[in-house]
Amino acid sequence: MGTKPKKPATLPEPSSPPNEVELPERWSVQRKSELVLRLLRGEALDAVSRESQVPAHELESGKRIFLEQGSRGLKIRSDPEERELTLARAKIGELMMRLELGRALHRKKGAHGRVEEAAAMRDAVSPGTGRRYPLRMICAVFRVPRSTVYQTMVSAVSAPSVAAKRGPRTRWSDAEAVVAIRTVLAATPFHDHHDAPG
Repeated sequence: MGTKPKKPATLPEPSSPPNEVELPERWSVQRKSELVLRLLRGEALDAVSRESQVPAHELESGKRIFLEQGSRGLKIRSDPEERELTLARAKIGELMMRLELGRALHRKKGAHGRVEEAAAMRDAVSPGTGRRYPLRMICAVFRVPRSTVYQTMVSAVSAPSVAAKRGPRTRWSDAEAVVAIRTVLAATPFHDHHDAPG
């Protein structure tokens, strides 16, 4: 009663030759880093490739990626004072542009600007920063809604245009082409004279 069912007999898996090392399907980041560091220390690529059984092109690719990522990491890390200085410069530039817009508004009218003036300032360049004024800043200083400025700009673009230029000259004039078409239609046996254009 206490007999256990026997497992079916299976053949043992063939073992790999003694000089062949089984490789993991995925290498850990630490293992990849060790191989790349060996290359960076000056070990021969073919020796590291042979020993680790990783193709040489994969080792080269890993080395290139390792170096690119490392240099990118060095660029990102900057001095906190440098970051603060960059932010301060950006803020000073923004304030300078606002001041220039305020002065322009004051010279023209006073407390409020016109929509057309705001639209015209959009193409202006700040002498202090060398950049174009952002429309959001212009509208805030001139106290006009952006939607109205956009509407003004769209209506200026969609103004009635001058008649289009005539196309290329052909062998026949328009009148000659109409006569030729009517002649063909009249000669067609399926054409009824009542449908002919007048």
